[in-house]
Parts: sequence; structure tokens; C-alpha cells
Amino acid sequence: RDPAENPDPDHFDVSRTGRRLYTFGAGRHACPGDAFAVTIAQTAVQHLIGIGLNFNALTDQLTYRPSANVRIPLFGTSGASQ
Repeated sequence: RDPAENPDPDHFDVSRTGRRLYTFGAGRHACPGDAFAVTIAQTAVQHLIGIGLNFNALTDQLTYRPSANVRIPLFGTSGASQ
């Protein structure tokens, strides 16, 4: 989400070109499955957009699972055990 690396990082754009992504490592330590994982995620998001999923509605009441080192969103968990 570094604006120096990705202009307008808060704007969701599945067709963004030249993106800089560091979640899969870089250089000699880069994950060999990077392109495969990104392709799967991109295909899934494009499908969800195609069927009309309203992404903004997912965040209306977004909460996170308690965790010391990660943010795990809880979607639609009203009444569900955590």
C-alpha cells in the first residue's frame, strides 16, 4: 500500500498494470507460486464482480478476529461462534 510504489493504493483496480507487490517476497527469496496465486485471486475477484457482488457491503460491519500478528476479517458472522 506504498503510494511511492503503487499510485493511488487505496483504489481497488483488478486491471492495475505495473503493480509492485511484496507479499510473496522478492529477488532470490521470491515465492515460485507468486504468479499462480495472483492469477487465481484475480480470476476469483473478476468472477465476483461479474456476478454483481457489492464489495462495499462486505465492509459495512467489518470486524477482525483477535490476533497478535495478523488481521483476519470476519464476514457475516452474526450469531456464529468464533
